[in-house]
Amino acid sequence: MIETDTQTASIRIEGPMTVYEAAEIRDTLTRAFRGAGEAGVTFDLSAVESCDAAGVQILCAARRTAREAGTPFRVTGASEAVNGALRSAGLTSKEMM
Repeated sequence: MIETDTQTASIRIEGPMTVYEAAEIRDTLTRAFRGAGEAGVTFDLSAVESCDAAGVQILCAARRTAREAGTPFRVTGASEAVNGALRSAGLTSKEMM
């Protein structure tokens, strides 16, 4: 489940963040970046139950998009599933937060 608060450009993922949800999450992030003001985009991953390489790719792509656009991007509450997927990819949550 993806919850979006358009006022603050906040996105909360509940459940899996895998290849099966990748397109929907990517589209949601794209809309959030388009509508993001100076406050930027907040991506809450505290309720992610499973995360695979596609989820990590989404996170990396969102970071890159934000950096290139000069838009603030924050990741909050990475679940153990997200942290595990990041470790598997040779990354740490500190690098992505």
